[in-house]
Amino acid sequence: MMFGGGKGRRGADDAPTTTKSEGNLAAFGNMDELIAEGRAESKRPIPQSKPADPVDQERLNNLNSQEAWARRRAENQAHAQRMAERRGQLRRNPTTERVQKYVDGLSDRMPGGEKTAARCKPMAPVFVALIYGSFYISKGVGFVSHYVFLAWELMPQTVLKIAYGLALCFFGGTFNVAIAATEAFYAAGWQRAYWSSLIVYDDARRIRFAIAEDDLVDADGDGVADVDQIGSKELVNRKVALAFRTIEDPEALQGAFGNVWAAYLAVLATLQFKFARTTAFAVGIASSSRFFFLKLLGPPLNHVMPADTEHWVPVMIDTFVHIVALVLAWYLQMVMSAVTSGLRGGTIAARAFLEFANERGWKKLDDEATSLSDETIGMIIAAGGICFQLLNNFALPFPANIILFPLTLVQWVLKWQITWG
Repeated sequence: MMFGGGKGRRGADDAPTTTKSEGNLAAFGNMDELIAEGRAESKRPIPQSKPADPVDQERLNNLNSQEAWARRRAENQAHAQRMAERRGQLRRNPTTERVQKYVDGLSDRMPGGEKTAARCKPMAPVFVALIYGSFYISKGVGFVSHYVFLAWELMPQTVLKIAYGLALCFFGGTFNVAIAATEAFYAAGWQRAYWSSLIVYDDARRIRFAIAEDDLVDADGDGVADVDQIGSKELVNRKVALAFRTIEDPEALQGAFGNVWAAYLAVLATLQFKFARTTAFAVGIASSSRFFFLKLLGPPLNHVMPADTEHWVPVMIDTFVHIVALVLAWYLQMVMSAVTSGLRGGTIAARAFLEFANERGWKKLDDEATSLSDETIGMIIAAGGICFQLLNNFALPFPANIILFPLTLVQWVLKWQITWG
């Protein structure tokens, strides 16, 4: 029989069935495993870095040791002292004139000859302002970086974990790409890139010292610096030749630039893979709504466009729809990142705070991993961080918007690279 329940044949309909209530009970029976998995995942604040090559590790230790940084500080102090002693012995042109001479010399060396130089010279004040701005921005970044690394060395690891968790919780949506790039850079093995950046830093510091000392050379002894008595072309040639002579190991510098660039490309590839769904979502929105906006905006634009330019209307509408779709997709991605990073950061900060409290003897817990204290505190912190980001519409309040402006620039550049790169 087709619908029979005979013993000689067992069909799919005869398999044991599970009622809805039994399925719910089974799901609740696995809650302990889910909680254990969630706790194990939250204990890992950032991906573990790959072990460094022994040769690279030895070079990194030589470049990043306390003795190496002490030597750099001593060299900086000695250079500053030499400059202070020699600066009062010479008469120099105003700084604006000296920068103007560099701009004129560089414009003369650009392709196109005198025509290009004539076009660039009216823009000289803009170039001077950019050079001044870059100089002071680099000094500010160096000043902040110095104290950040100093705090990194002095602060306990638990305090750093608390700071990292709070940063994820309150700024994870605003800087979602920058945070993902940092974690990808750390997971990909940051030692080689960091070692290479130290090589570039040391060579750049030697070039800066050599150029500064060359600016105070007075070979003829007339009390005026030699660089102020030569033409702009000769000045640029002199400084370029000095930079080439100062670099002692060009191959090491070339390899250092290659390592830093390779690390950047690896991070960028990781980000493109991670945020590919955001771009795909934007393309899907644009493709689905393009016909609607063509019908809605096409006739009025055709009416106001000049004659013989109506064929630009579909292109303009398509570009507008894609830009709006990208903005909407990235905003939704920020919302999702704010929620996920808020939950993750709150758990990290709460567990690190309880660990810090145990170290200080403020509160003793028998078993931190199984207690509900970290989950409760973590949820409270996560709720505060998520609400903070959503209520501020992912905008940074004053003075955080000024302090974190460099990170904001990094976020914009990475988003542009992911979307259009």
